[in-house]
Amino acid sequence: ITTAAAAAAAFGSSIERTPSSSSLGTAMPFGRGTLGAASAASRRSSKEASTASGEPGGRPTSSMTEEEWTVWAYKRATADPGRGWSVDQWKDWGKKRMSVASSASSSSTREAAPQRLNGDKWEQTREMAKLKLLGECADQAYWSYPMLDEGRRSYVGYLKNPFPEWALEQLFMILRDDMPWRRPVDPRGVQGPSQMAWLAPPGCTCPYRCAGYDIPARPFPACMAGLMEECLPRSGLTTKEMWPDACLMYLFEDGEMYAPWQTLDEDLLQGRLWDTCTFSLCLGSARHFEWRAKFPEEGEKPVRRLALQNGDLLSAEGMFQKHFQFRVPHEAHIQGSFIIATWLWMAQHRPTCPLARGAR
Repeated sequence: ITTAAAAAAAFGSSIERTPSSSSLGTAMPFGRGTLGAASAASRRSSKEASTASGEPGGRPTSSMTEEEWTVWAYKRATADPGRGWSVDQWKDWGKKRMSVASSASSSSTREAAPQRLNGDKWEQTREMAKLKLLGECADQAYWSYPMLDEGRRSYVGYLKNPFPEWALEQLFMILRDDMPWRRPVDPRGVQGPSQMAWLAPPGCTCPYRCAGYDIPARPFPACMAGLMEECLPRSGLTTKEMWPDACLMYLFEDGEMYAPWQTLDEDLLQGRLWDTCTFSLCLGSARHFEWRAKFPEEGEKPVRRLALQNGDLLSAEGMFQKHFQFRVPHEAHIQGSFIIATWLWMAQHRPTCPLARGAR
């Protein structure tokens, strides 16, 4: 196999359908673009001092004085000389990262609590809404549900890696090398905390908006066909007519990259109005997925966490986008790359999109 497209075709036609117990492989091809093998090795060795104790200098806070910022930046520069950054560059990077995190975190405080629609419950029951979960539709795989929040009609589903390890290595290389990755920049000039790609239906020009960043729409590349043919039927989506029409993707080159607290784009999904479903594939180094209620009940656990391994499948269903935020947290000790591809259904297009004008 010499091209990503050929690899995808071979994968779609020959992958074993028998579930495999293979876990995270140490031979995964990590890194992309300018990272390279030598650069990645340099950054790994330079992080060894910080691996045992977490982030050098501790996590920065918004209350830090200028002198404390200087001390923090000096410790980061000393612990990670492979980057070649000065103390001032580390300080600027840390302040920008803090600004992005604070902006995303404070967004929930500006949101008014929704009305309770079923007595003391936030939503009508699943039976009343006639909602069927992916795990109930998938007859070839066993899904578990780390969260079954019937009061909010919100669910997080999980399926342990059902793929053989050789297929995961192919998939990682296909997505890493063939996706239109870009590191977004917000209007303030702050660079996003990860690489992203937004794949939309043919003719769609709707950008994806997340935490102040606009990700331009790109068409599905040919390599996605084989991937969807293998992944989506495992969630009960057995025919192409049932398949989602969009895909949001993150590439985290190491543990310094992360996804801030967020909900999926409200304009495109309309997740506050009706039940939605997203379906994700995880590839590469193990990372954590966290979620929290926007309006927690008294005594409710503030943040819930799920460990994601190479090849695991994840779903967020029902009114999850209305009632919860999620993130992939910063984990400085992580050295390898991680990709998460999330398929979803677009509920509407932006007014400037040709598909929206065509609908009118």
